[in-house]
Amino acid sequence: MESISLLNGRTISDPLSRLTSFLTEEYPWYDAINDSDPNTVLPMDVLAAVGINAFVGSASAAKLRGLHNDLARICDPLLPSLPVDADLRTFDRMPELVELILASTYARGALSAVSTKILHRKRRGLIPIVDSVMASAYGTERESRLLADSGANPDALRSAISAVVLSIRDDLAHATGPLDELAQSVTQLGMAVGPLRIHDILVWTELEPRGYYRTPTP
Repeated sequence: MESISLLNGRTISDPLSRLTSFLTEEYPWYDAINDSDPNTVLPMDVLAAVGINAFVGSASAAKLRGLHNDLARICDPLLPSLPVDADLRTFDRMPELVELILASTYARGALSAVSTKILHRKRRGLIPIVDSVMASAYGTERESRLLADSGANPDALRSAISAVVLSIRDDLAHATGPLDELAQSVTQLGMAVGPLRIHDILVWTELEPRGYYRTPTP
């Protein structure tokens, strides 16, 4: 596959090489970590999110325990209603997904950038990672600000989450064939990740400011 074109007009060249480079370095730190109970937020889910920079600056053990306790209390009652094998591209109960993400942002220290990195592990085909890069790519400037605002009005935040997640879903649907092909290719290389995570990796590596995975390795 020479390139993959996204709905927003971006074209990513040689996506399999990009994915392979990223996953060779980072797969063991997040995607390879098993989820032993998809209906329960576990301490390991919080610790795994450290591997994809969920916590900027210091994160003490006490803060991580508090975050885990809050997310488990908030999200464990909601997770069982969402099928473990749900696919964002075809999921038809979007309000439930949006409410889960919204509720998760009320955990201590968990705006969407943190909570979705934890929750993605529970529903890897359904819950997108909505960090600052993805929020900027798929939301308006106002929606991005709301997602980064711990004091945002709940109704406005709900609307922002919904808009960004729906935009990500549209892009996934647009590129579904190439994403499925890439998922099959990297799985054959021993790195099992699905279309949603592949989409996140490709967009994030294309837009994050360091450009680490955009720079050819000597």
